[in-house]
Amino acid sequence: MRQTFELMVSGPESGQRWMRVLPQGETCVGRSPRQGWAVTWDRYISREHFTLFLRDGMLGIRRVPSAANPILRANGSRIEKSFLNAGDSFRVGRTTFFVNQPDRPKNAYESYEFSADELADGRQLSWDTLSAVTEALNSTGNQKTLAMKIGRILVERLEFADRVAILHVERSHSKNIVSPLYVEDCQSSVKHQMDRQLVNQTVLKDSPVLHLDKCPRDREFVEQRWTYCVPSKIKARDGHFRCICIAGRFEKPSTIQTAIDRLTADVSFSAQLAQLETLVR
Repeated sequence: MRQTFELMVSGPESGQRWMRVLPQGETCVGRSPRQGWAVTWDRYISREHFTLFLRDGMLGIRRVPSAANPILRANGSRIEKSFLNAGDSFRVGRTTFFVNQPDRPKNAYESYEFSADELADGRQLSWDTLSAVTEALNSTGNQKTLAMKIGRILVERLEFADRVAILHVERSHSKNIVSPLYVEDCQSSVKHQMDRQLVNQTVLKDSPVLHLDKCPRDREFVEQRWTYCVPSKIKARDGHFRCICIAGRFEKPSTIQTAIDRLTADVSFSAQLAQLETLVR
């Protein structure tokens, strides 16, 4: 069975984003490639900057030798030629690229929607955090710069997190288009996919939602992954939405109730951060 990959692309300004399914074979990406996918908004991207190749379920990337600027991983290292996995992200100029796979089977995870009463007793924002968020929201800059500042606050203050992401969600009747404004891997050796079903559920319910992977019974336990998503209560300038999405792992098998008990404080903190953004704006 062939694996399917999506490429999510996000620039610094509103409207500078798209998401496409990678075809088999080679796809050239640049500012104006002769054949391939165009990223027209970024002057730091060459006319033909890199090629993605998908063969036999393996995805790779190769920088075009004439490309003017480097391809950078999230940790700052350069890519000339490499294989890619779902969950990998990289950057060229001011544009972020994120590799994802389509929806997982619903029987692969358990889902839980947090209520307002549950989160009311959770962890409260300190004055230090309030000051940092207010300063970030009142500073000038584009939405990607703001997302980076909010993301850094989350990275520094959450107890459980392998990945912190601020997502832009473009609502559509057929399919919500999700693109990253900010992604930081707190554990660089661990790659988490973008759980689009979780984002869709969060936007639909307008409440924080947790997905906990079910432990497979046919092989030895290694780790159990989880992701929760918190909606922002305001619309972005282009009329769409933002979400805070946090991913991590448990080293021992956990029931959904155990996961809820361990993560409620962090979910409450993230939800208050999103609510504070609403009040300041």
